[in-house]
Amino acid sequence: MAAESSRPAGRFLRPALWVGAGLVIATLGARTRPFDWAATALIAGIAGVLLVQAVRGPAEPISVGPRLRNGLLLWSSLLLAVTVWELFALSRQESWDVPDPSHPTLSTLLDPALDQGPGRWAGWLIWTAIGWRVLR
Repeated sequence: MAAESSRPAGRFLRPALWVGAGLVIATLGARTRPFDWAATALIAGIAGVLLVQAVRGPAEPISVGPRLRNGLLLWSSLLLAVTVWELFALSRQESWDVPDPSHPTLSTLLDPALDQGPGRWAGWLIWTAIGWRVLR
């Protein structure tokens, strides 16, 4: 009987832990300075944990169908386009550590919204949520 009563709490607890972790990550990330060693260490640590989780693989086998192929094609094309844009913009800048408004990178475009305050916290929260969704 005790095992049966603990199941609903377990179903709620796991998502609550993920949401709590996302809020903690967003708060810690918002308190760092952009491109500082602390922000880089936080991102590297999160990426390492998520990479281990992704390498473990899904609990159930994934069926390969047209939906998976179309999604893979779409996301791969989008990733390739963003990567080409970033590399082109970076190669045209006079200095790699000084943003150039004539050749903006994504960081340059998003900097006014994500520079400080609530926008920075929201940006970290959205980035964490997207990473969690991609992992799933």
